[in-house]
Amino acid sequence: MIRIFKCLVLCLTAFQLTEVTYAQSSETIIIEGMVQSDIGNPIVNAKVKVMNLGNSNLIDSALTDMAGFYHLEVGILTNVEKIESIPKSFSLSQNYPNPFSKNTNINFTTEKEGDVKLEVFNVIGQKVITLFDNYHSPSKFIVKWDGRNFNGKKIANGMYIYRLTFDGQTITKKMLYSPGKILAHQIGTSTYKSSNPKNYSFSKINNEYNFQINVSHPTIVAINDTLETNANESTYIVNYSTTENLVPTALLAIENNDSHSFKFNCSNSTDDHDILKELVFQCDWSGDGIPDIPGGENVWQQNPIFSHTFNNDAPWNVGIRVKDSDGAISDWTYNNISSNYAISPSDVLSFFDKWNITLGSGSRIRNLINYENDDYFYNTNDETDWVVYKTPNSGGTTPNSSNTRSELRQLSEWTPETGGKLTGTLKVMHVSTSGDARVPATFSVIVGQIHSSEGHENEPLKIFYKKYPDHSKGSVFWNYEINTDGSNSERWDFSTAVWGYDWSVVGSSETSYPVEPDDGIELGEEFSYEINVYDGIMYLTFTSEGHETKTFTKNLVSSEYTSYSDIPQQVLTVFAPTGQDGTERANAYAGELQYFKQGAYNQTNGKDPASNMVWHTGAETYNGNLTDQYANGSYAEVWFKEATVGPGTAR
Repeated sequence: MIRIFKCLVLCLTAFQLTEVTYAQSSETIIIEGMVQSDIGNPIVNAKVKVMNLGNSNLIDSALTDMAGFYHLEVGILTNVEKIESIPKSFSLSQNYPNPFSKNTNINFTTEKEGDVKLEVFNVIGQKVITLFDNYHSPSKFIVKWDGRNFNGKKIANGMYIYRLTFDGQTITKKMLYSPGKILAHQIGTSTYKSSNPKNYSFSKINNEYNFQINVSHPTIVAINDTLETNANESTYIVNYSTTENLVPTALLAIENNDSHSFKFNCSNSTDDHDILKELVFQCDWSGDGIPDIPGGENVWQQNPIFSHTFNNDAPWNVGIRVKDSDGAISDWTYNNISSNYAISPSDVLSFFDKWNITLGSGSRIRNLINYENDDYFYNTNDETDWVVYKTPNSGGTTPNSSNTRSELRQLSEWTPETGGKLTGTLKVMHVSTSGDARVPATFSVIVGQIHSSEGHENEPLKIFYKKYPDHSKGSVFWNYEINTDGSNSERWDFSTAVWGYDWSVVGSSETSYPVEPDDGIELGEEFSYEINVYDGIMYLTFTSEGHETKTFTKNLVSSEYTSYSDIPQQVLTVFAPTGQDGTERANAYAGELQYFKQGAYNQTNGKDPASNMVWHTGAETYNGNLTDQYANGSYAEVWFKEATVGPGTAR
């Protein structure tokens, strides 16, 4: 049985499917679409032949690509001029995997700042979803899409177009969504272009073009169709669905056991194959077109389930082919695989709809679902999925800061009276290895904080990790910054040790370090914190295996620092060089809106300590070159595996 579906599209200029355009006359007719089996499999390398009924000698043809897509441009052309449409200021890569059944990644790069938008459309021009829409500095991007539309519903099986818009220019590419099975076909360089594009002059009949279309392939029932056009339209999408002959085609289902071990289940793509149980299989682990297991061109495996552990790192190119009882052998089909581990931070932590992020480049990203940045914010796996926050000693930052950050900012706000709660389980993987040892902020990173959005916009809580370069263990401590009564130039922090030292324990010279703490936390050692603000009181809990659990409380609505005599000696010592010795409002942060922050807020910078012996750390910055900073230890890196945010709870 043959089913033919036709859809007319007017002025489909948004979906330029090649990376080269041509200035062409209005007489050009574009015919494109998909050829699929009646169960939804793409028919690859099907020949689509178009003949002008007014002149049977004038024929044009094209082959379908790996997604079953074809594209023909026929008619009279004048003043043909090739125009490169890919601008040098940005680029868009082919999505991977493609086709995809669950999730796919879309990579793109911008080389200057500007508005960036990534959208997905169906083949008739209807927008499906906007995946990215931000003003952004130059960067590399990875956006993951799970095949859902604006309403959160799964899209239909078939071809989709994704379009990147930047600086008033666009790039479009196509992808195939095929739920329920993993197709081995990878859409790469396609053969969908006309075999002889733009070489034919088709005659009109009564001001209309009339075409006969023939679709043929050894595995399908041939299609013969007639397409009638009119003078007002120039683009036609014609999709075909036809019965597929029962020739075996290999499919591969993958089960991930761990980071390098997989179980593969091979099957025929045609579900109603009457000899399915008699199929035999071969696998190619190395991607060279030669069977690896069970071995040898003439040895076939009856059991369709294979297990294999790879010795090298991902990705791997795994091939499968099948043979039926009549001796028909399928082509090799390949899957580029890595693992079932998370591929974006929002796969690891489920709360990213409640945050935006400022990256170490200074860019602020508003939509974090499926967002990833290779330099600053991504996921990794060491048998556990982690979200990585990474930021250099020098880069972009917020207007009121000297320090870079790859740090979340909570979208909702609350007062100390209404409260909120933030938790995190993390490990600090790196802090800057350069800086002035006399400066309290040197060699440290903030991994969680409370920030005020009103008044002085001070920070009632900052949780630090700090480690000196020659030490194995570092310190975890928290700082309270007063909400200054009067000029905020006199504000100060008071520091409390959790494990190891508070921040007042510093080196006696620029390059000498204090004694290593006995109860410190090493780089790569997990610890957890809970910040619970309820009814004006901040409750802090810190836990780490092998270390004593520590708890603290702090009143956020009634100050203990309202007179000069209340100022702790630690503060007078640390802030003596800067003369910061103010007092706090009696009601501290009462009534002021607050929000949480979490990630990596690097406290090491390249500013001269002579100008501020508390915050200016004199670290190496390599003139802001990101590659050099990462290569030479001038950065902070923090991994989170668990985190939650929500309302405060009663104690």
